[in-house]
Amino acid sequence: MKKLALLVGLVAFTITAFAQSKGEMYVLTSASASFGKVRSDTYNINGSIANTTEEPYDTYLGFDAGFGWFAANNFRLELCLGVSYGKNPRELAYDNDWLYNKFTSFYVCPSLSYYVRLADRFYYAPEVGVMFAFGKYTHEETHSKTWNYPYRDYSLYANLLAFEYRVGPHFALWAGVGCLKYTHRNYFDEGKKFFSSNSLVFDLNSCLVSAHIYF
Repeated sequence: MKKLALLVGLVAFTITAFAQSKGEMYVLTSASASFGKVRSDTYNINGSIANTTEEPYDTYLGFDAGFGWFAANNFRLELCLGVSYGKNPRELAYDNDWLYNKFTSFYVCPSLSYYVRLADRFYYAPEVGVMFAFGKYTHEETHSKTWNYPYRDYSLYANLLAFEYRVGPHFALWAGVGCLKYTHRNYFDEGKKFFSSNSLVFDLNSCLVSAHIYF
């Protein structure tokens, strides 16, 4: 009987130790990426392929470091600082190589998430947040001629397909696939705003992986 009680106690302690409990804190480092190509085939009347073209998707690479805190059981707040690089295909040049719009930025990103326990140590952890960024926009007119402009933007985003696995008391892996994002961006030339843009994107071709070190 005593052995059974001890076993139950150890199991309960293990579940509690790995729970996302109020007051827990962690530091994190993460990387995100989005890339790929889309293929388009043109067919002859007889059904054979006459021509094949490939167009690159938007490319995005990001690296973050930050801090997280559970304000309540299963409810966490997070603040990240990061850098990113992105490029969007603009048009196919005469040499059959693509010209791009490129973006490099530094950003600050507060977010929140609610953890739903699916199994021992495994959680569904959707995340919503806002990102404030500033950086440099490069417009490739040709491969040898480019224009550079500073920009600032903010984004509202949701990582709805996200999960965390608590490897141990002090380490967890968080991963998300796809992102719903609204972005408002302002471009500047010699300190004056000359253009603004808005975009709403639901991207399933992206992945974010984060390592959480609890203390």
